[in-house]
Amino acid sequence: MPDEDEPGLANVAVFTETGVMAITDPDGKFVLPDVSPGEHVIRVDLITLPAGYTLQVIDASNAGSAKSRFCRLQRGGTAKANFAATGSGPTVGSARPGTPLLKQVERLRR
Repeated sequence: MPDEDEPGLANVAVFTETGVMAITDPDGKFVLPDVSPGEHVIRVDLITLPAGYTLQVIDASNAGSAKSRFCRLQRGGTAKANFAATGSGPTVGSARPGTPLLKQVERLRR
């Protein structure tokens, strides 16, 4: 989640424990479709982060590392999973439809 004067990180893959995946938009935001209500772990695919960036732990609401966040979704509601990244350089990651992790998730969803 960028501060007011920071750009978001685009083209970074995020996914749930069930394999639902999304790619961040130019503002670093994402929507995970078809997620059932309940507690979920949202993770960042570190390979897709832009070069020169690393994730930082925000608080204890993670699954043991900065690349994960616990997220509770109420029926019919929305939820947030914010990640903190530090670094410098271009803010565009490498996730594109057809990247290895996305291909693996696409196979699992069939």
